[in-house]
Amino acid sequence: MKKLFKPASLLFYFLMVIVFFFIGLYLAKLVGAGKGQMLAGGAIVLFYGLVSAGIAFTLALFVAHGVKHSTLIKFNKVLGVLFFLIVSITAYKVITREKKEDPVKDHPKKTSAPAQKEIAMVAYKASEYQSNKSEI
Repeated sequence: MKKLFKPASLLFYFLMVIVFFFIGLYLAKLVGAGKGQMLAGGAIVLFYGLVSAGIAFTLALFVAHGVKHSTLIKFNKVLGVLFFLIVSITAYKVITREKKEDPVKDHPKKTSAPAQKEIAMVAYKASEYQSNKSEI
């Protein structure tokens, strides 16, 4: 039991949860889980991340209990590199997306013409009443 609370094991849990949370988010984006879902899309993508992080934490507990300390340190190094890559890719995507979006260019000018005639509801109801009367 003491093996589960050593610093290398705690770092392993943290790295597994963070790395697999991001992997779950990218997996949701890859399969298009949030497309066309409107406001629920963000929640669906977040759920993918949380589920993958939960599974990774459970798996990390079993791995930390079953492997040697030196192997756990190697896993930490690999997860650290993966964490750095994921954070770098995410930061790059955020920076390039902000440069691309220009609010003036993204919204074209309104091209629809105004209505030529206004319809009064009283006249509409009266014409409907007269057409029903002629059918009788």
